[in-house]
Amino acid sequence: MKQFNWLTGIFFFFTFQVIQAQSITGPGMPIPDNGPPAISTIQVNQLNQSTIDTVGFGLESVCINISHSYTADLRLELIAPDGTKILLAEGVGGSGDNFTNTCFRQSAVNSIVNANAPFTGIFRPMGQLGRVNNGQSGLGSWKLIVTDTYASDSGSLINWSLLFGTQPATYTGITSSNLPLFLIDTEGQTIVDEPKVKVRLKVVHNGPGQRNFVNSTQFHYNGYAGIEFRGSSSQMFPKKPYGFETWDSAGAEVDFPLLGFPAEADWTLIANYSDKSLIRNALLYQTTLAAGRYAARNALVEVLVNGEYMGVYLMTEKLKRDNNRINLPRLNVTDTAGTRLTGGYILKVDKATGTGGNDGFNSIFPPWHGTANQSIRFLYEYPAFDEINTAQKAYIKSVIDSFETTLRGLNWQDPQWGYRRFVDGSSFVDFYLLNELSRNVDGYRISTFFHKNRDNGSFSPLVMGPVWDFDIAFGNANYCMGDQTTGWAWMFNQVCPTDGYQVPFWWERLVSDPTFNNEARCRWNALRQGPISNSAMMARIDSMANLLQESQQRNFTQWPILGIYTWPNVAPFPTTYAGEIQKLKQWIQARMNWIDQNLPGLCSTVGVNQPVDRTSLQLWPNPAQDFVRAEGQGQLLHLTDISGRAFRIQAETEDLFSLSGIQPGLYVVSEGKQRGKRLLIFK
Repeated sequence: MKQFNWLTGIFFFFTFQVIQAQSITGPGMPIPDNGPPAISTIQVNQLNQSTIDTVGFGLESVCINISHSYTADLRLELIAPDGTKILLAEGVGGSGDNFTNTCFRQSAVNSIVNANAPFTGIFRPMGQLGRVNNGQSGLGSWKLIVTDTYASDSGSLINWSLLFGTQPATYTGITSSNLPLFLIDTEGQTIVDEPKVKVRLKVVHNGPGQRNFVNSTQFHYNGYAGIEFRGSSSQMFPKKPYGFETWDSAGAEVDFPLLGFPAEADWTLIANYSDKSLIRNALLYQTTLAAGRYAARNALVEVLVNGEYMGVYLMTEKLKRDNNRINLPRLNVTDTAGTRLTGGYILKVDKATGTGGNDGFNSIFPPWHGTANQSIRFLYEYPAFDEINTAQKAYIKSVIDSFETTLRGLNWQDPQWGYRRFVDGSSFVDFYLLNELSRNVDGYRISTFFHKNRDNGSFSPLVMGPVWDFDIAFGNANYCMGDQTTGWAWMFNQVCPTDGYQVPFWWERLVSDPTFNNEARCRWNALRQGPISNSAMMARIDSMANLLQESQQRNFTQWPILGIYTWPNVAPFPTTYAGEIQKLKQWIQARMNWIDQNLPGLCSTVGVNQPVDRTSLQLWPNPAQDFVRAEGQGQLLHLTDISGRAFRIQAETEDLFSLSGIQPGLYVVSEGKQRGKRLLIFK
């Protein structure tokens, strides 16, 4: 009898559970490829208990069946009747196929973040499912939103279902932080790659050493913002990086001193997903600032979107022309001649922006050690590709062409007429040393900025920087020798000659110049006594890691990737945050020691930091086509062709000379009675 009664008890227990649980299925539909989302609705008209909460009765799980040939393209969101939106999954599974009998349950051991497609079984969602069990009525319209965020792959939602029962999903959210909190409310909109969408932004920032509370009623910033996803390869991760602008209610930019930084409207939130130290970008930027160079001001923060915890981010200034960022004069559309045409410009070597070739221009020289069809493309950053005018395009291209022609020429090392008259040498040295310190696998060839100021009495040279994007530097890349503490990052072309993004020939040329090497050695020695000494670097790392001791735990609960390969991590994969920090420290110490022993050059006062004579005649572009600039003294040029015939050309505006009426050929150019003479190639 005891055995019979025990089994009976079990029978009635499970019967009770079955009675209490309710499963409701929703319809399927096609998923538009890279288009508007598929929205499937379940209308819940009756529940055993209409009010849903995290204690007695509520939503337990969401199950889906989706046929799709590239799951990482998909964003899956659940919307409750009261508008609460839960992110189920986004950017997961890589190129894998299908969600097959996939159920999302908050108590699941395995997160969807580190699972593999095809997804079958029970997984913890990216968002907190228990947020819908907030005391609302469960009756009404429940929506599953499936968005295909990239083109080429397609699929369909087969069906989906909701399970309500007596084991409802619970919610454990962030309540406060020692870091500033960024609270983003999309007001029902979906953040996309572009364009920016208007959102409400609240920033809780009570100052160093103070707690910041999610439910605070006092805000450092409380207003609007325009936000979009940013980055290239970083967008493939489930934790998305953002670019945003502070806006007014009408959607116009409003400058604001976020976190005490100089007032501006443009900012970024960098996710650092594959950088499990969470500090590689911050480390390089802070080191650059300590070395006396501008880098984007930054702060570690925590971000919530629509109440969903998204993790630790690095908020930074966006690199742009501004008196407090890249300090250059404004270029207007009317600036088409004279001194105003000469600056300022910001260019970058980077991945193409997909504007049909209007985003920049190609180098006139191919990269060394690459393949025959490779080229280096310079992109317009300021003025932007859709704002820069024809005269400005021609001018800045002529500067780069002249610099490259000289650098590639026979007399490229000439102290007066060589490449050095075109460049701010110290900025090139610092850019080189910082990229080599971090052995940045993207260095010189991606996210590489440089700029030119407006001329003021003499030619304003090209300035390298600011530095940008180091999350896969410092040994965090398992390709093209990015993990090695030995070797040079500028030799990327020799290591990976078939890569689509190569290093301009500039750097291989520069490191064969004894003067450049001597300057670099002197600068390295000085930095090793200060901003990049072993003690300074370790203290910088410790300070950031200590600041993150609390928040990194939340970050890696949301994104449980410690100990798991995440592109392009290098084995071994530490299973703790402390292990990640120790791995970073060991790599940096080994790298600095190797550079100490192997950096070429001798530090002496001979041939180092010698000023370039900018008073004699300088011509560019050379070769020239429609015009030539002649910087020196006087407004009259004397040209003599190879037969001895002489010509005189009057300056049209300042030091800009038109070559209209002059036949193509070789000319010796002088400034009347001035001592400067140059050879001009007119084609």
